[in-house]
Amino acid sequence: EIVENPPGKWEDLGAFGNFRNDERVCRFALAAYGPFVLGSMGVINIRDLPSIASEHPWKQSISDYTGIPQQDIVYFKNEENSAAYTVPARVAADVDLCPFFYVAVDKHTRSVVLSIRGTLSLADVLTDCIADATPFPPGGPNAVAHSGMVKAAELVRSRAGNAIDEAMKSSGYSHLTVTGHSLGAAVAHLVALTFAADWRDEPQVSLGGVAGEA
Repeated sequence: EIVENPPGKWEDLGAFGNFRNDERVCRFALAAYGPFVLGSMGVINIRDLPSIASEHPWKQSISDYTGIPQQDIVYFKNEENSAAYTVPARVAADVDLCPFFYVAVDKHTRSVVLSIRGTLSLADVLTDCIADATPFPPGGPNAVAHSGMVKAAELVRSRAGNAIDEAMKSSGYSHLTVTGHSLGAAVAHLVALTFAADWRDEPQVSLGGVAGEA
């Protein structure tokens, strides 16, 4: 059974469900690392995946690890794919600091899930290193946060927003779960706060971050 949060609020996933839901959301978080990492962990069989050069192995690896159908993975940032493992030739100011993420519909929990990957590419390392404090109004009066992660959260929010809105409309679900691991968990905290602040009395937001700080 899903326990909805009060309108306009966000809180730790423990209040959202139970241990099984916690474990499920952790799978969504780790699935964002894609076929290379999941295959090296031995949790999926990478030899069964289609060509790595297409988007399909990414969708299939997420599907295999989370148990959701591929058609329920409605959007993901796929520019990096294999390029996530190469050195960017541009200077830091020109590097896209948006971490890999995907948006999915989870019929099991009747929610839309936004999952954000942790540090993997060199662009992610740059995000980690831009560590000066910057104001973050959604966090409350006088709140500050890690500036690299604030920038990453802004990029995720701007690129994922339409897909989340469309997924909520098509599914009829009014609950968004934001999750991630490491850097992704920290960015998930910030993104969840911006959604909760903007939506107020509309859809509810749950946070399912795994080991991250903002």
